[in-house]
Amino acid sequence: VLHLMIAGRLKWLAAGARPPAGKATLAVFEFGGGSLVFTEAGTTRRASLHLLQGRDALVASDPGGIDVMACELSAFAARLRSENHTLKRSLTDPRLFSGIGNAYSDEILHAARMSPFRRTAALSEADWATLFRTTQAQIGGAIILLARTHTNAVEILQCAIDALVSGRDVIARRAAEVPS
Repeated sequence: VLHLMIAGRLKWLAAGARPPAGKATLAVFEFGGGSLVFTEAGTTRRASLHLLQGRDALVASDPGGIDVMACELSAFAARLRSENHTLKRSLTDPRLFSGIGNAYSDEILHAARMSPFRRTAALSEADWATLFRTTQAQIGGAIILLARTHTNAVEILQCAIDALVSGRDVIARRAAEVPS
């Protein structure tokens, strides 16, 4: 499980290209067609890589956020009401929601025309519904775009890397794909 946090980045390098030198490079993964470089800017190391074996280990590492594409408005609103934080902090908290992250939270809040600094306790019922519909539309649109534009695993991996390099999180259903 790779967790980029705020400053972690992935960069794809063509075969034969040299990875960046220095402390920012945390790991280099070599593949036939190139290398995937895991870096982190800054001095505070928060990005992490965890090697897990089997579905049980993956499930145990799950912070517990709900899938916004599979939940109802009531569950979405209940998660946001559980703690009085800013909308930005709540949407990016993996204990509350799975797969939104920093960049998608910005897109969601912009599309919903809501301030990232607004407190969750200040939302009306209409605001909850707007935020829920907008969240599903933004995440769903990203998934559809990925599926339409890439047809094989290598293309999807490259798209995911490009998305992560540009600061976007990638939605993935990990547990179902990991053998027991």
